[in-house]
Amino acid sequence: VVDLKWIDGSKEGVELNAPKGMALFGGTLYVADLQHVRTFDRRSGEPTGAIRIKESTFLNDLVAAKDGRVFVSDSGLTTGFEPSGSDAVYEIDKTGAATKIIEGSELGRPNGLLISDGKLWVVTFGSGEIFSVGADGKKEDLIKPSKGQLDGIILGADDQILISSWEEKAIYRGPLTGPFEPVVIKLDAPADIGMDARRNRLLIPLFNENMVLIRSL
Repeated sequence: VVDLKWIDGSKEGVELNAPKGMALFGGTLYVADLQHVRTFDRRSGEPTGAIRIKESTFLNDLVAAKDGRVFVSDSGLTTGFEPSGSDAVYEIDKTGAATKIIEGSELGRPNGLLISDGKLWVVTFGSGEIFSVGADGKKEDLIKPSKGQLDGIILGADDQILISSWEEKAIYRGPLTGPFEPVVIKLDAPADIGMDARRNRLLIPLFNENMVLIRSL
């Protein structure tokens, strides 16, 4: 551990309420924080701004496209984890303007996001689905693993997708079109997974245990 509290919401001049998903683009770290996407300098950790998304209630995961657009999911929950009806995915352009690209309770609590093959993919915690977002703002390429409560999604080696499932208590792996099989098991609430590509290691936060597991792939 280099710095246990690198960006600390208790410090003067830094605001963080319930930080969740993160994404990097250029020199900026983007952090999902309830109704705001907050930005920080990726080297110093100094705050550089905040983008408020007014209609949102529970911004969750972020992913950055190669052209600098950033996408963020709203899981449609209150801070007490009750449904708020705000389920949506937003696109933030280079100017910081946010546009809702898909919305509705049928999204099933959108959570983790991934960009692959030029498509934006979403996994859902409520309905346990994987889908892509079409140009018309509709769900496409719908897939449903055997168990749900899906949280994080990342691209691993050989174009294999890795997805965390609270219900399965595992990490799934497989091609984007499926099928998926559990490859890391007996996990209590595996949350938004990450990948150390240089060392081919999977990083698994355990939501209920205040712990991050590191597993070689």
